[in-house]
Amino acid sequence: MTKTNSITSINIIILFLIFTITTSAQTYSPYEENPLLNKEHLEKVRQQYKQDLATISHKQRKLREFYTNRYERLIRDLENQYFYSDKRVYTYFERILLHILEFNPELKTQNLRLFISRSDSPNAYCMGEGTIVFNLQLLQHLDNESQVAFVLCHEIAH
Repeated sequence: MTKTNSITSINIIILFLIFTITTSAQTYSPYEENPLLNKEHLEKVRQQYKQDLATISHKQRKLREFYTNRYERLIRDLENQYFYSDKRVYTYFERILLHILEFNPELKTQNLRLFISRSDSPNAYCMGEGTIVFNLQLLQHLDNESQVAFVLCHEIAH
């Protein structure tokens, strides 16, 4: 290898590294937690829990216990920041959910709440009373927003 080829190779490597570093520096943006969104979610969950309990007779102890356990788990997850509260992440999913509701007006009467989970399991689930949890890891297995919408519709159907 000649001295000129060696210098050219080094220059190409340096340019590649500079390009890579500046490109990634321009696109990286950390998640910005939104405590107001977390507070809003907590309040909605508390209201739903009170409404749910009001419809269950005190004689139905097991059912009341089930609702209480589910409520406590959700509150604990919210308080431990198990869900994303970054506005960009939440807005992306909220926009898709609103589009679903726009074309299915009968769903607007349901009290739907959407949470985006930090879980590394590719999954989504419905807690049964309008709370839908979408694990962000699931996005790696989906190709487009239509598939995200399909998953949300599937969970709403529960």
